[in-house]
Amino acid sequence: MIPLGIKNFISYNVPLQYTVGVPWEYIRIRNESDNECVVTFSGTGSASLAAWVQDDFYVGSLFTGQITVTAVPTANNTILQGGYIQGNAYARGELKQPGSIMLVRVISLNQNQTLSNEGQPAGTIVIDVGTGANTQMTEIWNDHFIFRVQDASTNVQHQVMFGNTGGSPDYLQLGAAGDEVLVNGAFKVVQATHLDNGTINTDTTGAIIMTNNKALQWKNNALTTRTVLFMDNSNQTDLVAGDSGVVQIQDNAFVNMIKITGGSSVFSGNIVIPNSLTYMAEDTSAVNRKLLWLDAGVPNNTVISAGGGNIAFKSVADVLWGNMKAGVFQYGVSTATTSLQTTDNKSLIDFTTLDTYLKAINGKFNFQGDGTNTDWSRSAESRGTGTTNSGALVVTHNLKQHNVAVTPDIVIITPTGLPNGVWYVTAKGTTTFTLNTTTNWTFDWMAIKT
Repeated sequence: MIPLGIKNFISYNVPLQYTVGVPWEYIRIRNESDNECVVTFSGTGSASLAAWVQDDFYVGSLFTGQITVTAVPTANNTILQGGYIQGNAYARGELKQPGSIMLVRVISLNQNQTLSNEGQPAGTIVIDVGTGANTQMTEIWNDHFIFRVQDASTNVQHQVMFGNTGGSPDYLQLGAAGDEVLVNGAFKVVQATHLDNGTINTDTTGAIIMTNNKALQWKNNALTTRTVLFMDNSNQTDLVAGDSGVVQIQDNAFVNMIKITGGSSVFSGNIVIPNSLTYMAEDTSAVNRKLLWLDAGVPNNTVISAGGGNIAFKSVADVLWGNMKAGVFQYGVSTATTSLQTTDNKSLIDFTTLDTYLKAINGKFNFQGDGTNTDWSRSAESRGTGTTNSGALVVTHNLKQHNVAVTPDIVIITPTGLPNGVWYVTAKGTTTFTLNTTTNWTFDWMAIKT
């Protein structure tokens, strides 16, 4: 018999070699580590050697004297564990009872009887517990942990807690997708809380309660704060001028759903509420319940009524709007109203005289018969009468666009009788055009700027 000596593990897949020569009958190797190993005997082949096992290998006459022991990674051990190998070589007849035995593992316990496993590379597993249906239900590594439970009826495992080293800032993760986390006791959050792609749902016995007049707030994609106040019929909070995105949800018995104070519009966007409109109330007496905007200065004076597919206004002067859609849009014009104007006091339709004037802010008037394609455009026109003189007649047309003299694009000549000879228009200018004829007759004319 000769001893093989002690060799420490260096790395996975790096062979530790012994040269023992020949002839030998058995080679005993002790694996004092958590590493699985492959043992190769030159001339005879290879065999596996489990962790913490001493095994006696028969080599016989084909053995040529070289031994290599190689640690290999497994599913349980992906990082090399500390340890060493040693053994003996036995001549024929020396080893009376060859066999395989488990070795004793030595675990150090301190005086407090606590398990300590320090100094290993990050990602080293320390505790691994599982069932026949699911291995590694509980995993405690030296840098993270995973806890799972096994469903009693289906044996399906569910993750309940995960300490994720790469989850910044969500290092602690509770539950898994499709599962719920039940909190039986009080749930206290000391910092800001947010939902990612989720909603808050309550059942018939649950509620979200904000105490001490605190508001439930959320932020949109631009991180702009939006506030919702959940009220009952015993409270009312006045919104001050300039509040935006504020909504009060109150009990049906509370008539004044929203009260606005401060003298300035509160809501921005499609509907702007003017200074005089300080209440929004619900009309419960109507067949189709309506939302009413009431004038605070005149009791029961409905300025805007919305409901049943209609939005009705007391006067067009009472409301400013951006985009508003409804089944029926109604407005009234009082005798004192002289024109329909834009918010910057530009007149669009003028009723100041017997005639009605359709006005453009700047440019020309265009007509689209189908709402898309322009059928005709008109910018300016003037008209008059005249008599030819069998030659060149200069006619002053006085055509103006935006009160500035312009050259007409078209001059139309209409004889008042049956003319003889030839006529044509030449030399159109900003103040006159020239009509050439070969006979004398009277006519009407029209100069047009398209």
